[in-house]
Amino acid sequence: MPRTSLAQVLSSLFEPLKHDLHLSDAQLGVLGGLAVALFGALFGVHIARAADAAPQRRYVLVLCLVAWSVATASSGAAPGFWSLLGARILVGV
Repeated sequence: MPRTSLAQVLSSLFEPLKHDLHLSDAQLGVLGGLAVALFGALFGVHIARAADAAPQRRYVLVLCLVAWSVATASSGAAPGFWSLLGARILVGV
């Protein structure tokens, strides 16, 4: 079974998102990769260091899994660009 990434799912929904949330092409471009890649690269290293330094690594992983789940659900319920951008950034982190 082929694997589908979140970026592929989001890109397939660009036109409905653009119409529903009244987004510009520039806003879709930011949502599609720049924000997620930039913030994921910046915060990913710090989260990895916290996981390595923690006495119980599973607590950091559980916290990250809960945060990712909440951010993913927030992406689906976002009413506008800024809330969707914030949720996408948290998904990337």
